[in-house]
Amino acid sequence: MDRNNAEILKNLVLLLDEVIEHKWWARVWTLQECVLPPHGLLIIGPFSLPWNTIERLRNKRVVNARGPNATDLIRYITDFSMREASDPRDKVFGLLGLITDWEGGERVRPDYVLPLGKVFTEITGALIESTGFLDILPFDSQQVGDIATPSWVPDF
Repeated sequence: MDRNNAEILKNLVLLLDEVIEHKWWARVWTLQECVLPPHGLLIIGPFSLPWNTIERLRNKRVVNARGPNATDLIRYITDFSMREASDPRDKVFGLLGLITDWEGGERVRPDYVLPLGKVFTEITGALIESTGFLDILPFDSQQVGDIATPSWVPDF
């Protein structure tokens, strides 16, 4: 590789690092935006890059969005709990679209009329009912404030 190509490659890698570290990726809703389309394309100004190229560069898959079930939602809530959301309910609602199989339980639908405590209580109950497991209960979460929930409901 000649010196000019090496410099171009170095600059490209620095640019991709900057793109990948951009604050946009910290939002919870970006998961659905990136994962659900069958052929994602990142467009920045006049440049575009297929999503699978970014995954290869990062050497990991963020989420397997093909056929995830309610058990996966527990893992997603845990893995992505530090993502930002302007409304705390989006810590759950922003992940619901990734779930295609509720394992016999009733699908949870976003309802922004419900108070935060009710949302967290309903999603916890739905996950326990759908999976038949209590895996969601030891969830190590950050407190989102003083919300009215039963003591067994995590603050996502």
